[in-house]
Amino acid sequence: MTLTTTPPLFTETRNSLHRVARYVVTPRRQKVDGRERLIQLPGGFGTPVLGDDTQMRIEGTELVFVDGGTETREPITSLRQVGDLVGIAPSDHTAKPDIPQMGDIDEQLNLDDESARFLARWYQFGSAVLGQLREDEESLNATEIVIWSHHLDPSIELFADAQTASLGASAGDGAIDEPYLYITPWSTEGLSPGDYWNAESFFGSAVTISQLVASGDPLGTAIAFFRTGRELLAQR
Repeated sequence: MTLTTTPPLFTETRNSLHRVARYVVTPRRQKVDGRERLIQLPGGFGTPVLGDDTQMRIEGTELVFVDGGTETREPITSLRQVGDLVGIAPSDHTAKPDIPQMGDIDEQLNLDDESARFLARWYQFGSAVLGQLREDEESLNATEIVIWSHHLDPSIELFADAQTASLGASAGDGAIDEPYLYITPWSTEGLSPGDYWNAESFFGSAVTISQLVASGDPLGTAIAFFRTGRELLAQR
């Protein structure tokens, strides 16, 4: 997969889709099974098929709602419109200070087709990298790849005593505006900020999409980035 740097309207689009995921899609899934996990899907992300034969997918700038085998697809315009489509009122009871606030549910969301497609490709890339990493023998007890709606990034966790860590492919946030890969240990014991542990807004390491593109081998660089961090954690 070919990576490029972010389109001009990426941040606005990312934040708008984050609001849809957090305040509409997640509460709708929680209504069914109490869970908030999302997954990477072709063209974007959404829920798995739920127990009531329901699925919500964000494909580009459209919301796809499958209910009892019947599919409805609409361009995303506002939180209220998406909520009406899936049968739930937008809810901010899960709001956190480090994610876009729900805001006015009638506000026209800022969405750009190119940026939405870019986000889908980034999630596909990140999921492919994490999937390959999970196959390594050294990735002990790796969890499945999920997208947590508060961070909105494909991620896994490795559980192995001092090696326990979270690894993921962030779409960007207030501290690092462009998409980036990250690894953050659950414990900092025996670790010190340095050449590898370079993140400023959290203890861990990050490599941005710009750095991956500049490397000339984004996939190889991404795999090496995670494997280096895993090795450092195993050595402490």
